[in-house]
Amino acid sequence: MRPVSATRRSLLLTAVCLHTIVAACARTVRLPDLGGLYNAAAQRHEPWRNPVIVIPGILGSRLRDGETHRLVWGAFSGDYADPRRADGARQISLPMRPGAPLSELRDTVHPDGALDRLR
Repeated sequence: MRPVSATRRSLLLTAVCLHTIVAACARTVRLPDLGGLYNAAAQRHEPWRNPVIVIPGILGSRLRDGETHRLVWGAFSGDYADPRRADGARQISLPMRPGAPLSELRDTVHPDGALDRLR
C-alpha cells in the first residue's frame, strides 16, 4: 500500500468537513401544522375543552390581592399564596362560573412592582 501524503489527507479532511457543513445547513426543518392541530379544538365549546392558561407575573412582576393585600405571586417565603394549599390555589386562580365568558371573570389581583429576588 502506498502511504497517503499529508496534503492528500488534509484535502480529504477538508472535503469531509465541508460536506458535513453543507449537509447540516441544507436540512429543512418541518414545523408542525399548529392550525391543523388546534383549530378544531379551539372552535368547540364543550365543558371538557382545555382552557388557555395565562400567568401574569411569570416574567418578573409581583402580584398582590387588592382586598387582602396579600402577595399572590412574587414572594417565595413568608405569607404568600401557596398553590399547594386550598386557599392559596383559590387566590392565584381566576374565579370561574359555568356559562360566563372570560371577559366577565374578574378578581382583585393587580401588579405590585417587579420581583426583588428569584427563588
